Amino acid sequence: MKLNCQRRWYAGMSLDQCLVYISVLGVILCISGMSIGKAWDAHRAISRSANDIQRAVNAGERWRAEIRSALRPPEICTIEAQPALRITTAQGAIEYRQFEGTLQRRDGVDGAWLVALNRVRDSQMTALTSTNAPGWRWELEMEPAHKRARLRPLFTFTAVALEVAR
Repeated sequence: MKLNCQRRWYAGMSLDQCLVYISVLGVILCISGMSIGKAWDAHRAISRSANDIQRAVNAGERWRAEIRSALRPPEICTIEAQPALRITTAQGAIEYRQFEGTLQRRDGVDGAWLVALNRVRDSQMTALTSTNAPGWRWELEMEPAHKRARLRPLFTFTAVALEVAR
């Protein structure tokens, strides 16, 4: 009787090969997870910045519309030891001031102050004296939406009081 002493080769991989493949897969998953985390953080920062830009532009457009509808030149006045801009329109007086990191607005002299913008670092409303028309400039600097933001959110709005200019 003849014994079959041939070795059989089985298709497959050794334990060493399996561990190498698992470690390579783990490294790829870690790198892709970190990339996704960074992309998600960037997405949130952009979303917050876009919301801040939208709020600032809406507030600026409202301010410009109120300056355009002024019946007499707007004036800088002092209210509660704070500088404020008073705009007299057909609907009454409108006042703006910066207070404790917010931009506040109120309708009428006795109205309640309402927050128009949060996270305001600096706000300056100044008369433009270089033109013949009674114009105003509002320079607004907001706090960045993210602590590591690369850009400072700066806005400049200009408006001319149409009724006063006539």
